[in-house]
Amino acid sequence: MFLDSFCTNYWELLILRLLTGIGIGSIIPIAYTLIADMYEEAKRGRGYGYIETAFGTGILLGMILAGIIPSWRPPFIYVSVPNWILAPLFYIVAEEPKRGAGERVLKEAYEKGIEYRYKLS
Repeated sequence: MFLDSFCTNYWELLILRLLTGIGIGSIIPIAYTLIADMYEEAKRGRGYGYIETAFGTGILLGMILAGIIPSWRPPFIYVSVPNWILAPLFYIVAEEPKRGAGERVLKEAYEKGIEYRYKLS
C-alpha cells in the first residue's frame, strides 16, 4: 500500500492494488484460524468481534482520512506507516498459539503433555 502513493500511471496502481488485495485476502483466513487457536469455544466470538471491530475501524478511518486530505497519495502513506512499526513489534512480542489449543479436547491433551501435529495435505 505504501508503494501505491508513488505510482505514475494507472497500470502500476492497478497491479499494486491487486497485490494488496491478495495480501489482505490471504491474511484474513489466517487471522480467523489464529483466533480459533487462541480462544476456547465459549469466548471465540469475542476474539472474532475484536478483529472485526479492528477491520471496520481501519476502513472507516481510512475513508475519513482520504476524504479530508485533498491529494490521493498521502492517505496511502499515512495508513501504511503504522504497519512498519506494528508488524515488527507484533513479531517480537506475540507468541504463536499452539495448534488447536482453543478446542477443549486438544487443550486437555496439551495439559497432559501430548502435542498435536496434524496438518492438512
